[in-house]
Amino acid sequence: MIYFTQMQGCRIDDANGQFAGYLRDLVFVDGKKKAGISHIILSDENNNRKKISWAYVSNIGLNVDREVITRLQLNDPLLKIHPLFVAGGELLVGDIMDKQVVDIDNVKIVRVNDVLLGKIEDKFYIMGVAIGRSSFLRRLGLHGIAKRVKELVIPWEQIEWLGKQVSHNLHVKVEKKKIADMHAEDIADLMGDLSRNERMIIFNSLNRKKAAKTLIGAEDEVKQSLFRTLKAEKIKALLEDIPSNQAADILGMMSKTRAEEILRMMRRDTAARIKKILNYTPDSAGSIMKTDTITIPLGCTVEQATDLIRKLNHTTAKTYYLYVVDADSRLVGFLGVAALLMHDAHDKVDNIMDKTIISVKTSTPKEDIAKIMGRYDLLVLPVVDSNDRLVGIVSADDIITEVIPESWVRERVRPHRIKREDENK
Repeated sequence: MIYFTQMQGCRIDDANGQFAGYLRDLVFVDGKKKAGISHIILSDENNNRKKISWAYVSNIGLNVDREVITRLQLNDPLLKIHPLFVAGGELLVGDIMDKQVVDIDNVKIVRVNDVLLGKIEDKFYIMGVAIGRSSFLRRLGLHGIAKRVKELVIPWEQIEWLGKQVSHNLHVKVEKKKIADMHAEDIADLMGDLSRNERMIIFNSLNRKKAAKTLIGAEDEVKQSLFRTLKAEKIKALLEDIPSNQAADILGMMSKTRAEEILRMMRRDTAARIKKILNYTPDSAGSIMKTDTITIPLGCTVEQATDLIRKLNHTTAKTYYLYVVDADSRLVGFLGVAALLMHDAHDKVDNIMDKTIISVKTSTPKEDIAKIMGRYDLLVLPVVDSNDRLVGIVSADDIITEVIPESWVRERVRPHRIKREDENK
């Protein structure tokens, strides 16, 4: 095994010992498990770049002490070798250097420091990419220290070129399927370190549910780059899978014409909720609230309330409270889901609900909402209009997202991802 940097720049001689040039790069042909080296690229005495088939290489001179290749020996005289011109669009080992890979285990982008090469029978192959400190130190010329540091190598079978149709200067990534298995929040974090084309390739590999969650967690710049490429129909489908307040935030980043086009494509009831939120003052409770609340009418029994909830088939993961409203939709009380189940089926909701309501108006600034939640240790707050009619709820998660800087949230709030044994099975 040898690393590319250990042979780059080495002398190349023909079969008679005549100087042919210096090694500048290697051309490879991609494969599923390994990539075969097909040609060497050298610069001759006039600094002209030429391409010669790897089949002409007969011997590799290795300096064991320095751990570098000092010379490549060709098996024919130069007069019998017919070099080719270097064509554009070829896959070059040098183009892999300093590109980025996704470290799935540690959920981060890392840089390729070197390329590991190996000989199998008479052929030379790319075996993997080195991303550790050892290869980094070796490139700095600190060979002694590099030997004492463990190298990290990602096998080539776990690497693929993304977007070959886009450009030749591409990043390399751990295969898309593994990225698609990551948490949506982590994918959103990684998106910020990828190019626009790479984001699209990864994003299109996600199922609809995970794509929607990834979109929610992505930085604004990432969202906007996706919008510029995604078709309106795809954006519409994604927005229908996320809460109305977050859909409104996303539409608010687009041009008015584009947003209106997507709203016209959406279900009428969904579009109406989003339009209502868009009309609220930015950074107010109305602009960040969720509108998918569970309300039960004043005067109903526990049994009736339970049946109503079942019919709604509510899928919200964080349903903390049920809200009791009168005939005019005014908020008159609330109770926890668990409390409802602990009472007799014939008990009236009016008698068991909590009438001490802490709520905010649609115009309440989000900073004030954060203070109220902190003061009363609340996970969720109902939002009412000027007539005390329930129009939505604001959760602690919404406030964390809206009030605390995103950079702080990413570094401190999101939990460390613990790798489970079953994740790699």
